[in-house]
Amino acid sequence: KEASKEVWNAMQADYARACWVPDNFLAAAADTLPDDAKNKFDREALPPLVRCLADTSFDAFRAALVAALPDSAWVEPDDVGGKEAAPMDRMWVRCIRRKCVKGVPRMSAKVTDAQDAAAAGKAKGTAWPFTATLGDVLRASVTAPDAAGVRAAWEGIRASDRWTVVRLKNKFRQAARELDQNRDGVISQEEIEAGGKFTFPNLHVNVLFQADGCAPLVAEVQVRLRSVLPLTQSSH
Repeated sequence: KEASKEVWNAMQADYARACWVPDNFLAAAADTLPDDAKNKFDREALPPLVRCLADTSFDAFRAALVAALPDSAWVEPDDVGGKEAAPMDRMWVRCIRRKCVKGVPRMSAKVTDAQDAAAAGKAKGTAWPFTATLGDVLRASVTAPDAAGVRAAWEGIRASDRWTVVRLKNKFRQAARELDQNRDGVISQEEIEAGGKFTFPNLHVNVLFQADGCAPLVAEVQVRLRSVLPLTQSSH
């Protein structure tokens, strides 16, 4: 257990230090701008470049995720008009382009937040370019029907040779801690609708992924439990 903890800590430290944004993206700022303009370049010029990289990498990322999961998983069609419901008793994979490639406005807003946090001394270990703090420029979700499905999804993602897992946030643990601290050990729909902030149990897995012919990027896969999905959606 302690050895595993040390490995995860080392991986997370490497992830925090690493700059996955391609060097040739950064060269434009280094070669053409003074230092006091680089944050503007970071939040206005880099997100469209990264968006293009993510969109080009999407098909390969989707194929890699499907290949990492059990053959019985139901894969939501990547079709704007698709309305088919996922079978209740099977793992459900959602990786559709219109939802899973992060948009430029949202990227820019998150980069601005990271810049502000660093300026206020609230983001130790981060440095320019703050676009490198984005961990979900490509994203997907896997919804499991039960705990065994959650474990199978995690084991498949971890074992895939198409990417490197660089971070795992176990929100099952965090949610259980919040339940223990709650007065009656229950979080109700009424509390959620009243604006309460709660952690819903899932896994956030960040992977360093590289499609053929593309630079690597950091993507996110959320592994969720179907029984708590309605509460997660109403809180989001």
